[in-house]
Amino acid sequence: MSIDISMLGAPYQQERVLQKRYYQNAARRIPAPAMSLLSLPYELLLLIAEHLESERNILAFGKANRRLYHQLNSLLYRYNVQHSGGSALLRATQHRQETAVRKALRADVNARGIYHHQALARASYDGNQAIVRLLLENGADINAQIGVFGNALQAAAWRGREITVRFLLEKGANVNAHGGHFGNALQAASWGCHKETVELLLHSGADINAQGGEYSNALQAASCGGHVATVELLLNRGADANAQGGEYGNALSRASARGHKAVVELLLDDGADVDAQGGVFGNALQAAAWGGQRAVVELLLERGPMASEGGYKAIVELLLDGGADVNAPGGLHGDALKAASARGHEAIAKLLLERRADVNARSGEYGNALYKASERGNGGLYGNALQAASAGGHKAVVELLLEKRADVNARGGVYGSALEAASAEGYRAIVELLLKRRADVNAQAGLYGSALQKHPPGTITTRYLRRIATPISRAVGIL
Repeated sequence: MSIDISMLGAPYQQERVLQKRYYQNAARRIPAPAMSLLSLPYELLLLIAEHLESERNILAFGKANRRLYHQLNSLLYRYNVQHSGGSALLRATQHRQETAVRKALRADVNARGIYHHQALARASYDGNQAIVRLLLENGADINAQIGVFGNALQAAAWRGREITVRFLLEKGANVNAHGGHFGNALQAASWGCHKETVELLLHSGADINAQGGEYSNALQAASCGGHVATVELLLNRGADANAQGGEYGNALSRASARGHKAVVELLLDDGADVDAQGGVFGNALQAAAWGGQRAVVELLLERGPMASEGGYKAIVELLLDGGADVNAPGGLHGDALKAASARGHEAIAKLLLERRADVNARSGEYGNALYKASERGNGGLYGNALQAASAGGHKAVVELLLEKRADVNARGGVYGSALEAASAEGYRAIVELLLKRRADVNAQAGLYGSALQKHPPGTITTRYLRRIATPISRAVGIL
């Protein structure tokens, strides 16, 4: 028999409603059964990670749990190799994290980062012996060419890592391998003033005169930095003081331009040719003048051909006393007098003239001695030392050269003359000095035609040149 609840009265009905609400609220407080992320199979987690689009997302996914992070660690390194060229290996090497290096090696030992430097070169550059050994044991190429470093040996030599250099040589590194910024390991060590490393490389068979790289050879690299001890070592081991190559032409010009007087003295003592032609400045004297290196200019003038011809003069006298024909033709210059004139040997030229050499004889490439003597030294970018010093604004050097009887109107070079060089660069004080020494203001030559043509009307230099110009030039309308 069913009972009608309404017959039980209001109190009973309210109690039933409250019970119903209680059980409904209790049901809401009970959480629904949930599956933990770590409870998923590893294969499923790996599949999820492999479909993420970046290393950052994989790393964030792995950081959800320490256990998950360790599980995805190897995947992260593999992803780095495939999509970032193995930059993780290079970062680990740079920060000396050997454990991270080992993990990255499981992905790819020859991985390259955005700078295309193999980890081996980076470790060698830092002198990290443990990582260098680890990389080699895992198959890294010891002689691989790697951008600015060249190779691992050059990288280690660059920083003077003697222990690492020795280890790499023992493991078969090519001591004469070419490439990179310095061309070879010896040049890198010489530039860095690492004398002990230079000695080690030479003992291991490095070619002391090998050409290539930024500084052409090891001697030029050491000379550029003014490294006296390294220069002396290289010269004692047979480096060619007159080897040609590179922007400056030779070691003497490079040291002269930089003002390394002690190195210049070493090179001259070893037989460097102070008058050798080559490079952007033409010769060492012009390089020193361009750099405003007064002390080096004085040294080169003292040690130049005219200062060192005494021994040759004695030989010439001996030959003449033995019956040699003073006017005998032959050779590039035609005869002895023109050869002496070509080299600027004043004392020898005087001796030959005293022995009745024909000053107007025409033979050889240059026709006569006077013409060849006039042509001597017009080489390089600036033509002569006076023009180089004038273009650089080095008044003290200009005064020195003029005191040494430099020809104020000598032609040649990109500017044509010293006056045009000083005018073109706006050095009024040097312009005044040259004009006082009778520089020809109206001479036509060089890149700008004359000293006036570089500057527009109204500039200080142009107004000054116009003021001192001759009345005749004004009359014919040159100015």
